[in-house]
Amino acid sequence: SVGFPLVCLLTASGASCCYLLSWMFGQPILENFFPAKLDYLRQTIAKNNSSLFFFLISLRLLPVTPNWLLNVVSPLANVPLGKFFLSMFIGLMPYNFLCCQGGLVLSRLTSVQDIFSYQTFLLLVTMAAMALVPTILVKRRQSSTEKKVD
Repeated sequence: SVGFPLVCLLTASGASCCYLLSWMFGQPILENFFPAKLDYLRQTIAKNNSSLFFFLISLRLLPVTPNWLLNVVSPLANVPLGKFFLSMFIGLMPYNFLCCQGGLVLSRLTSVQDIFSYQTFLLLVTMAAMALVPTILVKRRQSSTEKKVD
């Protein structure tokens, strides 16, 4: 009951510590190696300034941008710490909820047999096979395209 809010608070606090470290020490390094990327990021933040909080939450909810990267570049893109903290707290709630649920499931296990059942094994094999399907389809498409070109 206390775990989920605590995880959300600690996740946002840890990301804010990364934000502050980047704010204090990261700017000279990133400005030296990635000046064009930082300018682009600053322009994107400025364009979305009227709805910055919701823009930041959408970046957290959509797993396109790595969270560590957002933690490092946000202070350099002039994102206020308060909006950053709240967007972390709210935006990572779905992920934190899944992690907490996983922890609850693990805490209820009594033996190794609870994990390694035939049903679990078949489920894992099915998921692995489904993950391979797009790769197989892309390779088939590429090989059929190459045959047509020849």
